[in-house]
Amino acid sequence: SSLEGVRDRIIYKLVNYEKNEKLLGDIPHVRFCDLAAVFSLAVDLRNAYQMSAMISNECLERWGIDSETLFGIAAANTQRRFPTSVKTMAEVMREIVSESMGEEQGKDFLDELFSAPQTCPMYVMSNSVGIYGAAVVLYDGELRRLASALGRDLIILPSSVHEVLVIPYNEELVIRDLREMVRHVNESEVPEEEVLSDNVYRYNRDTDMVSVIYDRQQESVPQ
Repeated sequence: SSLEGVRDRIIYKLVNYEKNEKLLGDIPHVRFCDLAAVFSLAVDLRNAYQMSAMISNECLERWGIDSETLFGIAAANTQRRFPTSVKTMAEVMREIVSESMGEEQGKDFLDELFSAPQTCPMYVMSNSVGIYGAAVVLYDGELRRLASALGRDLIILPSSVHEVLVIPYNEELVIRDLREMVRHVNESEVPEEEVLSDNVYRYNRDTDMVSVIYDRQQESVPQ
């Protein structure tokens, strides 16, 4: 089918580059640090990620466009259809606890849990449906908006392909410990196919760029 016929159904998601290297040889993608944006054609827009077909290099040739153009189309669609959700970790905990313990009992538990001062605020970023929500880090202006509201650069911890955790940057954060935490959670809690990365990222407000701040090659470099 023609590009115009399917243009508004093109969306993207974010996956690990290395883990998907073989697949990425056959499909259009755009690199982002150690990750890659890959593209799908949503068959059913309400359940776009469950009902979608991967876009191949053949499609791209037929449409006569390159990966960057495809990225522009997908970026607009994905951001519009799946707007960003940013919640504090406290809000997320409240939702989980009230569902599992009930309103009253849950409230007592949470009041106790959050009575201690919060040393490091943490935010959960995903999209409105909570599926492949880590792609919100690619959304135009989203990280800039959060960093601006917090008045800090951001540290991004890749929780899974479905969400990322974000904490305001400060000099006292031990990046090695954060990486260790991400790696441990990936190994013990996240299904293999949903792992996004073991790396930790920094969003720089001045450059409006995201970069890996500590990767495997630097394992022995002292902090």
